[in-house]
Amino acid sequence: MKKQLQILALTTTLLSLATIGSCDKKVTHYGCLCEELGYLKRTVEIGPNKLTSTLSVHSEFGEFLADASCHADFELRFYWKDLERALTDERPPVTYTLIAGIGYIPVNHSDEVLYKTTFGDHRWIVKKSAAVHPDLHEGTDYGIEVKYGSAVPDGEVVCILEVKYKEYNDAAYQIGCKDE
Repeated sequence: MKKQLQILALTTTLLSLATIGSCDKKVTHYGCLCEELGYLKRTVEIGPNKLTSTLSVHSEFGEFLADASCHADFELRFYWKDLERALTDERPPVTYTLIAGIGYIPVNHSDEVLYKTTFGDHRWIVKKSAAVHPDLHEGTDYGIEVKYGSAVPDGEVVCILEVKYKEYNDAAYQIGCKDE
């Protein structure tokens, strides 16, 4: 028992010595951890009279401000504007594309989740997180395009488009940032 207490005391002392001063040292991070968060959100209506709508970093600011190596979070919600139709589980004729650089991020209907609000209306939601390329340290575009996909006039669809992204900053990769 005495030997176990001596070992415990020695271990505690060594651990204390190893951590002295470590609280004063700040860790340097690089890349995505050092960049500001950008956020876009828009509610649009599409239908027979407005067939498409796009929300993207480039369309909003005219520049490629998002970091291509950092994941962007995409969220799309859509539902019938007409409450009577929204109470059914009939999926609105919406197609969508998640924009990433000059390409897109693959998404299919299995990525959609159908849920009911407390009022009983049905809404569809798509969430995805992706980056253009983890080793591509440059500005790019992230966004969402929605299209009304029906040849027969059906009705208006409300779409809520959201994109969260890191704003590209070359200094985040060259200099980095320290913990606060």
